[in-house]
Amino acid sequence: MTDETLGYFAQKAAFNARQGYRIDYKYLAMAYGIEIAVVATSLASAWFFAKLYGHGDGTTMAMMMLAPIAYAGIEIARVPLALAMRTQPNWFWKLVFAVMVLCAVAVSVKSLSQLGEVMFRPRLIDVTHATTELKDAQSAQATYAAKIKGADAVVAQRTSELTDAEARLKAVNSELGALPADKCARVWHTNRNGQRYSTQECHADARQGVMAANLVDAQKARGDASEKLDAARAARDTLDAGPTDKQVGALELARRDAVQNSQLHSFTGMFFGKDPTEVTEAELHSFLRLFVFFPAIFAALAATALALASVTPLRQEPEPVDLDTAAAATFLLDPMADAIKRDVLAATLEELARQKAADVAAEVKPVEPKVGPMRPTVVPPSAVA
Repeated sequence: MTDETLGYFAQKAAFNARQGYRIDYKYLAMAYGIEIAVVATSLASAWFFAKLYGHGDGTTMAMMMLAPIAYAGIEIARVPLALAMRTQPNWFWKLVFAVMVLCAVAVSVKSLSQLGEVMFRPRLIDVTHATTELKDAQSAQATYAAKIKGADAVVAQRTSELTDAEARLKAVNSELGALPADKCARVWHTNRNGQRYSTQECHADARQGVMAANLVDAQKARGDASEKLDAARAARDTLDAGPTDKQVGALELARRDAVQNSQLHSFTGMFFGKDPTEVTEAELHSFLRLFVFFPAIFAALAATALALASVTPLRQEPEPVDLDTAAAATFLLDPMADAIKRDVLAATLEELARQKAADVAAEVKPVEPKVGPMRPTVVPPSAVA
């Protein structure tokens, strides 16, 4: 850092100290770093989103990028707003800045929620595609199964028709066989020459012709039924459910793999205590709200908390005052000396007055000597010597 930069920060530190607080620029730098990361990732996400759904139309992509750019500016403003709320001495403006911070946090929550949703989107798309393909294959399988079922029904019907035709043919043969034999008799005739001769003439039962016609019809019906049954069986033999069943099995495996690779499905399964493949769409979106929305709120508040924590109030201590010792001594000691002088003078005057009063009283009334018993005088040895 240059001397000018150091001078700038020193000036700022001195100004902040006069205002009654100190700013930890490490915390403040971390807060701005978080905000820059959020803004950069939000703009990148918005760009990929616009590129994916703008279909290469530059105008559409530009229109889709307008709101994210505006949101980025609001998100950057959140840290200065939090700092202003923390350092503002006026409570009205503290409240105003607090409301603005909450509004900016709401914008950040929106951007971070979109980031969280975009994080899971590729896996969800894979699961969606696998599910769609599986449903299409299952629908084709159901259609094919219905077709096979219809072919089986036709075969059963043709079989029943053949059985009925054979039964009819058998019945006609039985009825025809039960008819009485032809009645034959010898009949005599006379020719032109007058000669007699005889012939064998047989007369069949009148029902025989009808029975023969019924037999022909029964045989024809049986042949037709047999041909139809063969055609139905041939059509049924062309229908094989194996490929469709195999395709459905492969797509079910592909969908299971897609679900297993989806973190959101795995987390939702753990949350609800289910297999990830058994998670419903409602459960998935319910957990998505918890797993994306609340972390977005916490992440949006992180930079704000760091900005608030960067400000530390200072204890208001009295500033040191340079005192003139001589002037302080004169200011403090002179009154004390004067007071002592006044007290001593007053005491002296009082003592003099009391002494004077005592002298006056002594002049007015002489003091008589008191006579007491005589005591022997002791002369010390030193005096005798």
